Amino acid sequence: MTKLIHCADLHLSMEEKEYSLSVLSEIVALTIDQEAAFLIMAGDIFDSFTDCESLRVDFRRKIGILAGRCRVLFLPGNHEHLEQGNKSLRNFDLGNIVLLDREPFDYLGFDKVEFIAIPDQAGYSDYRRWNIPLPSNKVRILIAHGTVAGLSYSGPAGESGGAVLAADIFRHCQADYGALGHIHSRRVAEAGKCVLAYSGSARVWRRGENGVRGLHIITIDQEIGFEFAALKSAGQYREYHLPLGLEAEVDQKSMETDSWQPADWIRLNFSGIVENEHDVRLLEEKLQQVYGQGVRRLDINRDRVAALPGIASQPLAAAFLKGWQEKEPPRVQVLPEQAEPAEQAQQVEQVEQVEQAEQAEQVEQVEQAEQAEQVEQVEQAEQVEQPLPVQTPSHAQFPQAQSQYGGADYAKRVWLRARELGLRELKRMLEARD
Repeated sequence: MTKLIHCADLHLSMEEKEYSLSVLSEIVALTIDQEAAFLIMAGDIFDSFTDCESLRVDFRRKIGILAGRCRVLFLPGNHEHLEQGNKSLRNFDLGNIVLLDREPFDYLGFDKVEFIAIPDQAGYSDYRRWNIPLPSNKVRILIAHGTVAGLSYSGPAGESGGAVLAADIFRHCQADYGALGHIHSRRVAEAGKCVLAYSGSARVWRRGENGVRGLHIITIDQEIGFEFAALKSAGQYREYHLPLGLEAEVDQKSMETDSWQPADWIRLNFSGIVENEHDVRLLEEKLQQVYGQGVRRLDINRDRVAALPGIASQPLAAAFLKGWQEKEPPRVQVLPEQAEPAEQAQQVEQVEQVEQAEQAEQVEQVEQAEQAEQVEQVEQAEQVEQPLPVQTPSHAQFPQAQSQYGGADYAKRVWLRARELGLRELKRMLEARD
């Protein structure tokens, strides 16, 4: 049996040097532990060309541990081109890697597996004219970095840059597995007989990247298979929406601090109306002092907190909060083994849509419009009578939705939003009466 590791979007950076390099170290250690023959790095391993230039010695030293153990296949993504100028990755010694930067594609053949590598480039519409070798009696893996046309995505604001890959490319290349990068959430779909697999970003790179970070372990025996493996050093992004009491008190149990890990990025969103806004600042300072040093990053947002002197003594405010608290919906916890894949997919979709609507509604609309235009251009250029559909396979393992409430507890969000809107209306009424 042959094993391969598929990872992407590590975004090694000088800004977060220690953290990002620790994730690379875990990837190398896991590759050794699995006795993998290949480590596939499917783009955006560095956050920019400048970061590659600055971190190449550290990268070379860590990757050097794999010398003689496995082959490292390095495909550049769109971030490797950022701040590049007239320089080239080939001018740098990145250690014992196989740099797959030849356009429009590169081909590598080995004993049990062969690779077609398509680096990030301006466009792919001429792929039918590529001289793709006929497949041998081996598993064929296509490595690429970009967005596959027709593969749905919702979540944090979409990644800019990178052309759209037509799903038909995978059929044309007769691939069995698409080792993909660029989309930071895990996605698995099918294009013909080819499994299209985004392993997701190997670390938390930006706000909103919920869920466990990791990579895919690919096995080739009689047929190809794969499984997701978590990277503990990557931590998680955890976001909490916390209503404040009238005197700026917060229920710290709802923050679930026992689950926080040193590599986690935590964001606390305060909302409500308080007697004295200075108390909110004191609360923020206290939380930073108690928890800030124990996690990778602790952000506290209090943009949705308003001050109204005297509200704490208002019987109407106390009555509203008491009634609101009595309507708290029960906590929903859906365990992975309790849900079918299709149900898990719906849970992921619901949670991500809510998160996206709160975080970047306008950005999402603009980027969806741009992506739709790109997809239309690709399909027109292909002139395919019957475009190949991208389907979600029934056997796909969807990631369990992650939120501070567990599962897809949409009712909890509605409940919190009702509190915020109700208090703001109460504030307006009291101000109008005064």
